[in-house]
Amino acid sequence: MRLGRTSERWLMRFAAVATCAVTTVVGAASPSLASSGWKWTQNTQYGVQGEAIDGNGLTVDDVLGRFIPPSRDFFTGHAWRFVITRYSCDPRHHSKAACKPQGIYHSKLRKGNPPAQGSSCVSLAPNGIGRTYCEEFGLASVYASHSDYPGLTVPRAFASGTWLCTEIQLNSNTAGTGKWTYNGNASNDLRACAEVKA
Repeated sequence: MRLGRTSERWLMRFAAVATCAVTTVVGAASPSLASSGWKWTQNTQYGVQGEAIDGNGLTVDDVLGRFIPPSRDFFTGHAWRFVITRYSCDPRHHSKAACKPQGIYHSKLRKGNPPAQGSSCVSLAPNGIGRTYCEEFGLASVYASHSDYPGLTVPRAFASGTWLCTEIQLNSNTAGTGKWTYNGNASNDLRACAEVKA
């Protein structure tokens, strides 16, 4: 029996849904991990921000951060630092006024642009969105497990439903004694977020 195009499309959609359902069930049976995999957010004006949480259950062993600036001179004239913000609500698509941070952890002060990684360009797809990243722009990295955040020690247990976000703050001068501002626009900072869940 030959199926019409509508029937064939319906069967293809059903197979895709069934496959997702099986994947979800299999995933639910795996060991509980706090590990989130890499979460990415990007903006052509403010760069690419990434975060990954590693751990077991609700115990976080590390929070890794990455930042790719949008240009080679992005940090010229500024001191800067990574910041982890902790939330009890889902902060994605909300301002800090609407979903207030419960904790803030600053990394050690940095100056100048992150080191260039070469001269070639690669393509990244954070959240399925393609972006060309040229290595001469630099790549900044940070690890909670390397004591990069004074005041945040890992391993550390968090409550279920805790969200951790990684972002960048820039200082108005190179000494780090001026005003600190978050990287992004007034309504939404450029931050990558992941939930700690068992």
